[in-house]
Amino acid sequence: MTSPGLLEILNPGAESATTPSLPAAASEVAGTGQDEALLALFIGVNHQAYLFTSRRLLILRRVKPLVRQLSGRRLIDLTEDSAGLSLPEVFRQTRIKKEIPVEEITWMDAERVYSAGAVIVFARGRRYELTIGHKCAEIAPYVNALRAALGIPLAASGQAMKRDLRMWSLFCCLTGSLTFLLSFVHQGVLEPVWGLALTVIGAGVWFSVEPAMFIILGVGMAWAATMNLLGLNPSLLNKGHLPLGVPLQIYWAVMLFAKYRKYEHLYDPGNTVSASTQIPGRASSLPGLTESPVMPILSSAIGATGLILLGLHFTTIREWPLTAAAMITRGHLYLAVIGLAVGLASCYSRRGQRRAALAGITVNAVTALTLITLLMTKWHHA
Repeated sequence: MTSPGLLEILNPGAESATTPSLPAAASEVAGTGQDEALLALFIGVNHQAYLFTSRRLLILRRVKPLVRQLSGRRLIDLTEDSAGLSLPEVFRQTRIKKEIPVEEITWMDAERVYSAGAVIVFARGRRYELTIGHKCAEIAPYVNALRAALGIPLAASGQAMKRDLRMWSLFCCLTGSLTFLLSFVHQGVLEPVWGLALTVIGAGVWFSVEPAMFIILGVGMAWAATMNLLGLNPSLLNKGHLPLGVPLQIYWAVMLFAKYRKYEHLYDPGNTVSASTQIPGRASSLPGLTESPVMPILSSAIGATGLILLGLHFTTIREWPLTAAAMITRGHLYLAVIGLAVGLASCYSRRGQRRAALAGITVNAVTALTLITLLMTKWHHA
């Protein structure tokens, strides 16, 4: 699928030793007033296409005639005219849906969308997604080369990360609030304490924009799937109303952990591209994420609180009314899960106090396993 030009020459000064880049002639054209050069064409499965030139991104529709001419090819390097296309010829066979100057593209990347790969572009405050009938690994070299050619530094992915985290934060807050409120209307169907836990997680993610927050979200999603599989949490998923709910939760958990890997490089210093390939006026880097002991200490503090509450389970709480004891037990369990998630996030965020983070992870994990055992054996009902 690769062709000369976009994927032919390796640039030692680019993002990594394996990231291909444009030939020098094409790089010099990008972002200047010279003649517009064709760079790459991505044809989607939804009868749309992305055409990148040295000046703009063209989102095309009605591309069936173009697909037929190209014999089904979807990833095309145009820097060497390998497809025999010119800009007027493309315009004759397609329609322009949207046109975006390359200076307004804040970030682009290849991403996995369910079983297929997609080209993701952030521009003008919006996210554009084109799903392609190839795997993400096949699309990524083209996208990496284009990103370097257009002067989009790897550190600019922080803007995309912030958008993703804000969306997940709002999702957690809204879902948690609705779960909490509706649990009083439909008692026994939804768990009010879990609604509060979701709201806390969403609020924490909103005020802590960094890659490790995807770990906290992933742990929360994996935990929700585990509780639903074990039938230990009142939920519509346990009532048979949403049979695909648990598989989707597992998928989302995997994707959230993958997003951490995608943005992990933001913890590294010097996430910039060569000045020779950067468009003037485009931001080259983000402020560094400084080390802080807050997260590991918070995880350890939650673990210590969990140990104190665990002692109450063996003395006082078992004597309380059934409903109150059950809610306190689940609340204690969710607190341990949050502490576990924060500890894992602090370990992977390359922050200080690693021993405190590991202590918090251990204590919270033991607490969570103990409480799960109590719930499954119905000990607190005795």
